[in-house]
Amino acid sequence: MYRTAVGICFAFLTLFCAACKTDYSEEAADTAREYALKKLKGLTQEQRYFIRYTQPVIYSNLIFPQSVVPLTNADHVKLMHPHLFPVAPSRDFMHHCFVWAPPGLDAKVVVVGEGERSLRFWDPTRVILKNYIPGTPSFTSAMKQAVHYAQNKMLYLSDSEKNRIRFSEPDVVYTRFPIRIQRPKPVMEKAPDDPDGLLGWKEVKQPVITQISLVWKADSENKFIAVIGTSLYGTLYRWTVNSGQYVAKAELTEKTLSQAETASIRKDYGPEEGKLVFPVEPNVNRGNRRKETGSIFGGE
Repeated sequence: MYRTAVGICFAFLTLFCAACKTDYSEEAADTAREYALKKLKGLTQEQRYFIRYTQPVIYSNLIFPQSVVPLTNADHVKLMHPHLFPVAPSRDFMHHCFVWAPPGLDAKVVVVGEGERSLRFWDPTRVILKNYIPGTPSFTSAMKQAVHYAQNKMLYLSDSEKNRIRFSEPDVVYTRFPIRIQRPKPVMEKAPDDPDGLLGWKEVKQPVITQISLVWKADSENKFIAVIGTSLYGTLYRWTVNSGQYVAKAELTEKTLSQAETASIRKDYGPEEGKLVFPVEPNVNRGNRRKETGSIFGGE
C-alpha cells in the first residue's frame, strides 16, 4: 500500500513537472540534429560528429503572438474585445532555426522549423546549407524609405513599376539633381582660450550634404525611376528621402557624379555595416496588457 501511494505521488509529481516545463530547447536541438544527419548525406564523419556533439546556435523570429481566451461563466457571458485578452508569450508561434558551422564546410547547416516560443511542439520542415553574407543596415533602411515613398507619393507609377521597386534592389547613384533642402543651422562655438566668448564666436564647419539617389528601371526603355535623398555622412548612413521622379536616361547620365567626384566624398562605412546579419526577433512588447495573469499565462 505504501509503495502504491509513493508510486502515485511520483507519477503526479512527474506530470506536474512536465506541465510546468518552459524550456524545450534540448529536445528541439536533438530533433534538429537527427533531421540534419538524416537529410545531409554528403557530410564527412568529422562534420557529422560536430553536429551530433556540438550545441547549435538558435535564431528565432515571431510569426504571430498567442493570446489566451479567458474562461467565462456560463450564467453570465461577458463580451471582451480580443485586444484585452491576456497574452501568453511562452506560447507565441515562432520561426526557429538551429545553426551549426561544421569544420571544412564553406556554409552553415541550418535546420528550419516552427513551434512555440519555448520550443515546445517545434518541428523541422527543411535543412539548408547557407552562407550568411555581411549585411548593410544603411542600405536596407534607405531602401525601405524609398519603397514607402514610391508607393505612397509617386501615385503615377504603374503597377509593374511599383512591384519592381518593392521586389528588386535599386542602383545607388551619387547625383546632383536640383532639389530643395533645408540646410542645418550653423553651429557656433567659443575659442578654447576664450571660455566667456569675449573675443567672439566662430562657426563650426558643417558636414557636406551629399545627394544619393536610388534608381530603378521604368517601364519605358529610356526612362528610370529615381528616389532622391540626402545624407550628411557621404554614404547611405542616415539617408533621408527628399523627392522622386521619372528621369530620362540622358538626364540621369548628366546628373550622375563622376567616379573622381564620388571617391572624393564617399567615406568608409561604419563598423556596424560589416556585422553579419542573422534572423533576429523584432523587439515586440509581449507584457500582459491590463491583466494580472501571473506565470500560468507566461507573464512576468
